[in-house]
Amino acid sequence: MLELLGTPPERIESNFGDFSVDRIAKAGDITSKISLSDGQEWTAVSKSDLLAASWTEDDRHEHMYVTKTSTTELTVTLFTQPLRYVDYAKANNGRRTFSGKCEQEF
Repeated sequence: MLELLGTPPERIESNFGDFSVDRIAKAGDITSKISLSDGQEWTAVSKSDLLAASWTEDDRHEHMYVTKTSTTELTVTLFTQPLRYVDYAKANNGRRTFSGKCEQEF
């Protein structure tokens, strides 16, 4: 279950918890710029509509990225970032990705 709340969405309710929306980018928007020490600048551009959301507990930060893959389908990627030292091989489930039909827009 994935429900976008608000217009534009401010929160997401899901089977994986309630997330606060951090950012919404439309296709073609610049999502980040990185300046390297040698003077180069790298720019990341969203290829499709993107919604980034997250929530934080004492020991972890959970991230959710929702992208439009067509006018009626979304792909959701979840991953956990530990906020303290852990053995990543034991603690991290890796990324989880889901796709499916969606009737909502962002």
